[in-house]
Amino acid sequence: MEDYSFPSATYAFPTNYTNLRMRSGSDMERIAAHFAQNMNRVYAMGTLPIKMVALATINEAARIVALVNLGLPIIGSSQTISDETKQKLIAERQRLVAQWSEDWLDSDAYGSAIGVAGFNTLLANKKDEYRDSIQATLAGMLIGLWTAFESQAQDAWVLAVNAHRKPLADRVLNPLSKDEQQKLFSGKTLSDADYNLQNCMGDVLLRTRKVDFQTLANIVKYYSVAFDKKFDAIFDAHHDKLFELETMRNCFAHKGGIADEKFISRMSKSPVVKDAWKGKVVVVHGSYVADMAKTVSSCVTKLLLQHSTNGWRIQPSGAAYAFRAFCDRFSIVILASESQHAERT
Repeated sequence: MEDYSFPSATYAFPTNYTNLRMRSGSDMERIAAHFAQNMNRVYAMGTLPIKMVALATINEAARIVALVNLGLPIIGSSQTISDETKQKLIAERQRLVAQWSEDWLDSDAYGSAIGVAGFNTLLANKKDEYRDSIQATLAGMLIGLWTAFESQAQDAWVLAVNAHRKPLADRVLNPLSKDEQQKLFSGKTLSDADYNLQNCMGDVLLRTRKVDFQTLANIVKYYSVAFDKKFDAIFDAHHDKLFELETMRNCFAHKGGIADEKFISRMSKSPVVKDAWKGKVVVVHGSYVADMAKTVSSCVTKLLLQHSTNGWRIQPSGAAYAFRAFCDRFSIVILASESQHAERT
């Protein structure tokens, strides 16, 4: 049976981070902003249940206090009071919520603690009822994390090759035969580029499928080729976990989360799913999602910083701060921060 409860009700969810700071108006700034937005979306997906519980709890507490302040009975009052009194009750409740938000030293942290405590209470007696919803949320987060990584890797590569066709595009083209190179520059390709390939070779190579970034293996391959292995060390440092993330994403996106022989073989070294059985639904926990988020954040930060050597200036201090905050943020998120899979049913 899975245990999804939080180990503590005192976690804070930092939100005062900044995006990677790059040369204002640059295309790489846009790519970094898109990546940050994708990561924000993953974070928001996981914290939504907590925030909803917190909001409901705080509003109900304010309603009860408002009833007392107005001298109204706590039980049954909604059926006996006039419309005018109801409006006064609503106004008083809203005033209390606003006042509490000002009085609490860290309203976000306090609200999160309330949400965590309330969520644990719901799970205490209705774990089976919420299991599928929790697993769906975690699966969606893993899919979102892979999308954030894959899209950034592709977009940054294409942008770099567009801007530095020599030597980047040359390194991709050189291994191709003359026939393949001639087919690459068809009339349609030239027309689409307005007969000017000066700043669009990355797009051309992608559209003609000479490169693709739909798998981790291909991402690593084409970065290694174009950038003459300058990115290899970054991918090597994060490869094992990115490989797991890709495998989990494919399992949830294409297999409905059901383990098959390929999944079990690819994940054989992962302690998280060491007891996965063929034909059974894969179970993941919040701590695993948080770890994958740290991996994606760390890898992408280093990729973008490495890209800066090709002409884009990223301020390291801003980057380090932004993704240190990302790691802190995801280390405490979500729906099962320290869950353990005690037994399969």
